[in-house]
Amino acid sequence: MSEPEDSQRSANAKKAIAAGVNLAINRVLANGPSEVLIREIQNDLELVFREYSVTPEDAIEELTQYYRRLYEDLCEERGFKVKEITRDGNGKTQRFNDFPDEVFLKIQPKLEKHLMQCIRQANTSAASHQNDEIAQSMQEFEEWAKSIPLGGSKGKSVRAEARAIRSCLKDTAEWQKRFFVIHRTDFAAGANHLFALANGDVLAGRWKWSVSTCECKLHETLNGKIYFNRGNWAEQKGLIQVSENDCFESNPIPGTNGCNCYYVYMHHLRDMPKTALTQAGIKSLDESARYIETLPESRREQPRKNSEPNSPWWKSLFRLGK
Repeated sequence: MSEPEDSQRSANAKKAIAAGVNLAINRVLANGPSEVLIREIQNDLELVFREYSVTPEDAIEELTQYYRRLYEDLCEERGFKVKEITRDGNGKTQRFNDFPDEVFLKIQPKLEKHLMQCIRQANTSAASHQNDEIAQSMQEFEEWAKSIPLGGSKGKSVRAEARAIRSCLKDTAEWQKRFFVIHRTDFAAGANHLFALANGDVLAGRWKWSVSTCECKLHETLNGKIYFNRGNWAEQKGLIQVSENDCFESNPIPGTNGCNCYYVYMHHLRDMPKTALTQAGIKSLDESARYIETLPESRREQPRKNSEPNSPWWKSLFRLGK
């Protein structure tokens, strides 16, 4: 379908939804809160929403294309980097020798797997998201309709409330916009996590449950739990011991559950729980502490804060909102 045809189709759908909503409001105002009438109007409204609002399939397609654009941008930006700049005999022409970014190549299979997980998540959640929004708006409509006096009403206060519920019902037809906002960062969140681990300086991460966006009981139960980056520099030096069940690999990547849960990453041995330290790790910390005490105040290193997912490099990794 061409762009003009698509715009015309969208305009016609908005008109049809507006007409259906106005008819529903006016019927209640004219007749009052009859149970039979309310049910009949709710059924008519739901049919209007499902016929004229964006379908789950179209919402999935939009989100999937957005994920793929992010992935393609990432491949273009991180797939190669310049390691040498040479000139010809006259010293005028620059030739760029591009070499693959080793970190990117290391995690590319995981990125592709994460991309497919995000697409599957979109496929399984779009229809339920639309159903939930329609059900919620129907409940709000019913509560409003039951507040209308028997026989209908033309009072100013009732009219004001009618305008509010009319706006709410029209907004339900735009459900796909909220669906997109909720899931637009899913792929980027997981990619950020994979890059953070592959860069090699992350020792562990503390799981942070998103109270406002996550209803997963497992995520809530794991809130505050620490997971370790297998093969990190501290483990290689024998300073910490990592259990297989406590590794990032045995837990979901952020963004694959449609929520905003994330890890707070730890980069320092001093941040590790004592139970994870070996005798060599404890000895190393003690030696470091004694050495720091011998330094002048001006030379003592200020502890670096553990990194949140919105650290500066996160913003440059993706051009969100394209």
